[in-house]
Amino acid sequence: MAALFTGNNSLTNLKGGSMPRHVTIVLDSGSFLQDIDKDPAELDVGYFQCGKEKSGKDVPDIHAYANGEKIAVQHDKLGQGTVNVIYAKGNDPITGISISDSLKRNLLRKEDLYGKGTAPGYNQRQIECTLHFASGRFRCSKVKDRRFVEVTIADGKPTGKDKHLRPIAHDVLVHFYLADDEQLRLERENGPVLFSTEDAPAGTEHIEIELVANNATAVQFFRDALDLTGRTHCWLPNQGDPTSTGSP
Repeated sequence: MAALFTGNNSLTNLKGGSMPRHVTIVLDSGSFLQDIDKDPAELDVGYFQCGKEKSGKDVPDIHAYANGEKIAVQHDKLGQGTVNVIYAKGNDPITGISISDSLKRNLLRKEDLYGKGTAPGYNQRQIECTLHFASGRFRCSKVKDRRFVEVTIADGKPTGKDKHLRPIAHDVLVHFYLADDEQLRLERENGPVLFSTEDAPAGTEHIEIELVANNATAVQFFRDALDLTGRTHCWLPNQGDPTSTGSP
């Protein structure tokens, strides 16, 4: 439907109603704990915090942007345990997940690295944080080639083997379209709200919430998050931020 800008910079469709506010959660990485090929009703995504700078200061896990400009979040660390992504109208949750065919096709699978039928499972006890989604439209982003190197688990030394994989999604986007009386928030289970769309300035049309996974988390996502019992080697991304992974 065509849209126009009104004087207060809010979007209005040509029939006179307000356009939904577009909210995107950007997953820089993540371990999809359910098989997305089976179209689960809810999704859990394992995550790790970014750790600390050399100075000892925490590296933020959460960045938020309103119409492209950075805004404050209530808490910028995911913490440990479950973080619920809640889409609601008042006190009533809105549910429903869709997963694009392109994400199913382009998500890195563990069997891409370890072979079909021999890929390790997830070691959920080692995963720091689980993002729980009961809603959202999941799409892939930044689909491109990636190189992985084999290293020893004991000391992380390269074995000399590498794999140049098919193009894979480096990020996953989760889209929401909020009416005026709806909100989205990230909330620790039995804990504080980390971010709410109600924190964005009035008139905001697009909100982007980036959940960061920096270089330091690569070993956690690709070694610690996996059950590597009985193995002596594992595969790590050669450089840069870790990608999202899924089963099988």
